[in-house]
Amino acid sequence: MSVIYDMLRYVGVGPQYRGYRYLSVAVELVIQHGGDDVQVTKAIYPAIAQRYNTTGDCVERDIRTAIRRAWESGGQETLSTLAGHPLEQRPTNRQFICLLADQLRRAAQESPAGMLWVQFLTEE
Repeated sequence: MSVIYDMLRYVGVGPQYRGYRYLSVAVELVIQHGGDDVQVTKAIYPAIAQRYNTTGDCVERDIRTAIRRAWESGGQETLSTLAGHPLEQRPTNRQFICLLADQLRRAAQESPAGMLWVQFLTEE
């Protein structure tokens, strides 16, 4: 999970936001379920809400706030670099979560050490 936290801080999402924790769990869940076709609203938000004793709507709002703050504080360039193309507008929650999950999967494929954390995340 520390790799996910590092990535979140790298793109400008700080631990002062509740969305920081929620995003880390969301990225972990997307990696565990192995694809971008995961239903964020119907599967990811409820799972996070249950874990943190809140609602799916609160999870969605807190994630959106964290992404917005990162975007407004200069994260556009970093996110564009990660996406591999210029981003004209702030990514949606789903786009942001999938972008980070893709980057972490790619890093794991390129590095034997990276595989260790992916294996850890995907263990059930």
